[in-house]
Amino acid sequence: MLEQTSHLVIEISSEQTKKNAEDFSKELVKIFTGGEKASDSTSKLGKPSFF
Repeated sequence: MLEQTSHLVIEISSEQTKKNAEDFSKELVKIFTGGEKASDSTSKLGKPSFF
């Protein structure tokens, strides 16, 4: 009688996940910076230019 053996190997790479997290972090910084600029701009609306 023949005996048969099977193996299942699951390999998970975290490289892409790490890159995605870094890219996400960079985008959050851009959004935050853009929000700060927009906030400054709207704060200046309606104020005389000599202030």
